[in-house]
Amino acid sequence: GWITSRWDKLQHSSQENQESKSLERVVVFLAKEDKDQALKLLLKLIRGNTLSLNLQQALGIIYRSEGFFDKAIAVHVSLLAREDIAEEMRDEVIFELAKDYICAGIFDRARSSLALIENSNLRSQALELQLKLSQRLRLWKESLYFLELIENEKKIDMAMLKVHLLCELATEGDPGALVRAKKIDPEHIRVL
Repeated sequence: GWITSRWDKLQHSSQENQESKSLERVVVFLAKEDKDQALKLLLKLIRGNTLSLNLQQALGIIYRSEGFFDKAIAVHVSLLAREDIAEEMRDEVIFELAKDYICAGIFDRARSSLALIENSNLRSQALELQLKLSQRLRLWKESLYFLELIENEKKIDMAMLKVHLLCELATEGDPGALVRAKKIDPEHIRVL
């Protein structure tokens, strides 16, 4: 009994040491910008350790950065399907999934994903991404809405961007928008 328990402990220690060395190699490959090698090694590590949520999330982020949006989405969706994921980690994965959707051009799903985490500890980041997305989609009223939420939450003044958004609304035929823009910055080049 004692010998087998020592043998199991030695095997477990050896496996952890091997995983640690493999992770170090992943970091080295990433530092050298050899993402192909890093991906191969990361995949091998994940196959050997299905409990590692952080490794799987890292894999999804690397896939996205390499332009494999479908694979990044699949990795993040599979993480969300797990029952053992903590709420904080779930919010992080949803945020990463929203980024995947944006990169893939699936804006409706990105917006839905961001709406899921608007009341989490990632609220500020979700609002900022919502603002960028609504600007990209030229949804000026919605952009103003998110900008004002960000201003209120962060206690900052984003007057230049607000004037820009109001001027965009004015070009679409909203006469009140130009009046509001002039009140914010009467010297702005677009309101002159």
